[in-house]
Amino acid sequence: MRVPVDRDFDADIFLFEDRTLSLSPSGREIDLEMSYGLMLNAHTHIETSLVQQFEAGHVANGGTITSLLVRLRSRF
Repeated sequence: MRVPVDRDFDADIFLFEDRTLSLSPSGREIDLEMSYGLMLNAHTHIETSLVQQFEAGHVANGGTITSLLVRLRSRF
């Protein structure tokens, strides 16, 4: 694939190179999630989630990512 890699500002042109890339992933991402929600009152709801991602981004040996999410919803 021919892609732009640089720009010559003096000549106002883009410089291109031939590059190859693989579109197939090197790993398999697996996600696990636990969540808990609670009504605080008639109009407010809070929810927490713990997410664990293995081989994040479908990259083999990409490591593990752990995320804690909190969501607060209110109706008015």
